[in-house]
Amino acid sequence: MRSALVNLWGAVDTAPALRQISAVVEFLFRGPELTEPPERMAEFWVGVHARMAALTRATRCAGSFSSRSTFEKDGAGGAEVGPEGGGRCPQKVGLPEQDRAESDGLSVGPRGGRALWAPAWVREVGCRKKITTGRRRDRPSFETASNRSGELDAASNCTVRRMKLAKVLVTDSLAPQGVDVLRQARGIEVVERAGASPEELLELIGDAEGLVIRSGTKVTAEVIARAEKLRVIGRAGIGVDNVDVAAATARGIVVVNTPEGNNVTTAELAIALMVSLARHIPQATASMKADKWEKKKFQGMELYNRTLGVVGAGNIGRIVVSRAQGLGLRVVVYDPFLTAERAAQLEVERVEFDDLLKRSDIITVHVPKTKDTTGLIDREALAKTKPGVLVINAARGGIVDEAALLEALESGHVGGAALDVFEEEPPREGHPLVQHPRVICTPHVGASTEQAQINVSVTVSEQVRDYLTTGALRNSINVPSVSPELLHELGPYLALGEKLGRFQGQLQDQGLEQVEVEYAGEIADRNVTAITIAVLKGLLECHRAGVNMVNATMVAQELGIKLIETKRGQAEDFASSISVRTRGAADRLISGAVFHGRQPRIVRIDDFMLEAIPEGPTLLLRNHDQSGVVGAVGKVLGDNGINISRMQLGLVRERDEAAMLVNVDTAPGENVLEELRNVPHVVTAKLVEL
Repeated sequence: MRSALVNLWGAVDTAPALRQISAVVEFLFRGPELTEPPERMAEFWVGVHARMAALTRATRCAGSFSSRSTFEKDGAGGAEVGPEGGGRCPQKVGLPEQDRAESDGLSVGPRGGRALWAPAWVREVGCRKKITTGRRRDRPSFETASNRSGELDAASNCTVRRMKLAKVLVTDSLAPQGVDVLRQARGIEVVERAGASPEELLELIGDAEGLVIRSGTKVTAEVIARAEKLRVIGRAGIGVDNVDVAAATARGIVVVNTPEGNNVTTAELAIALMVSLARHIPQATASMKADKWEKKKFQGMELYNRTLGVVGAGNIGRIVVSRAQGLGLRVVVYDPFLTAERAAQLEVERVEFDDLLKRSDIITVHVPKTKDTTGLIDREALAKTKPGVLVINAARGGIVDEAALLEALESGHVGGAALDVFEEEPPREGHPLVQHPRVICTPHVGASTEQAQINVSVTVSEQVRDYLTTGALRNSINVPSVSPELLHELGPYLALGEKLGRFQGQLQDQGLEQVEVEYAGEIADRNVTAITIAVLKGLLECHRAGVNMVNATMVAQELGIKLIETKRGQAEDFASSISVRTRGAADRLISGAVFHGRQPRIVRIDDFMLEAIPEGPTLLLRNHDQSGVVGAVGKVLGDNGINISRMQLGLVRERDEAAMLVNVDTAPGENVLEELRNVPHVVTAKLVEL
């Protein structure tokens, strides 16, 4: 290959032809079957472009190029070719702008003089060149310097300066394969500080452009405030509870995660816990290790033809369903977003929550921890279950009420429990559930397999690398995949769409089959794909872990939710408006608009017209149009120390029905909501977090 390139190089004497050769060299360098040393390829690139510069000048330089030229960083951002000592032949080499951007200012040329643009892949080769501008058959020859310190190499008289690298800080343990992805990336410097204390993190984060973490590192608002150059935070795993996403968003920092890297591993743990619990395997193992033979003591449950209740049919829940069916279990599923069509595809029976509790011999939960799912399996729920039911939680601590579970175990109503997660981790010493003889437990090892660790480590490293080097964005928690220009234009509508979806998601407590998003007015002339995705993200993230701008559409498809997007040129009351209608067990319509100053507003809820700011804890109440209701609502909130920041009212006079949207400073508890529902003429009271 080398001789072929040399012959090709010497056979042309026009700049366009040389540009083609340059492209071939770079293509070969980036190819998967490169046999030439990278340094040799970079040398050819330098020679081609030096000759190109000479050929494109109107007149030849007096004399020849110096035989003692060097790589020099051109801090001014421009580069030219000239003889040693500088300046006699100021001809710029016209590389495309994207190549100039990739070079990060790296240049090659005579020391003390002017230099030649070099792309990023040439950055680490230092050389001295012997190039003349004589006959067409002249050949380039280079001596490569190995010095990368930025100091003069006395042997070669060749200066090499490392290009500016993006620092990526890794503060939790990653699989070596993941770290290698970052180390092998051009333009990235990796700093590993696994187990760094909060104080150390504050010291290290200042000049980092990327941060890769697992669950151990807490990225607080204080950390983000210190991160002057931080561009991306990569979480190896699903949950981002340890990242202040709001603070990161405010600083323009992208947060990415790996929502699918440990699905199989976590589902397999749930199945393992189920089998171990049914057959008392941990207890029997402990008995054997104590030199006992208690065969009759460990009579277990046969799983075949038993009923498994799966709460949540997301990525992990669906894998659990598949594995359980292979064991011959009858599977029933509760998931408010699972359509009948999708349930048929999974070959499961879709049931209501209470029905699942009553019918299941074993219950396993696979839902994210939200305000709606916290305490989902509580005293009331456990009281509805079969005597001897087995309870498994490998999702998030707190979904199963630990105090209620302990009571049910002590009474004998619950036959056993298997827990991989706890409300407080690690649990306190002597925790009664950990010590209970009918409870088996593991220290949150759902994702702790070699394969899962490699998967999430490699995936998050690739995401951070791609974002820092090319701007490509995958599995973003807080940034839509749109250009900066379009993001600025659509920003208020993206925020509005997500809030409309989040509002709908918190009101939708039964099966959802269809989502209709309508754009009216000026916004209908724009590319609104990102806004529609933002609507889905807001709607689904109330019920699904790991939903973001990248995967929201895919999650909706997996759930069998039909999405319809429509546009109409004329808006009725606003220059632009967005309406989101959900259909299923109940139909609901919520509309919004962007007011002057780029402020999103909710302007319609079903048939009620109003103008409300969608932010913070918000109460939605429906009532009969009777006097005294507003005052009574205000008194209930005031008596409970809850301040009203804003209140908007809507009325359908023909039906004597009214609605109010009340922004409050602090979210009321369930007891306050029950008081509001008991106010005369109040029909419903619901809290939504916006």
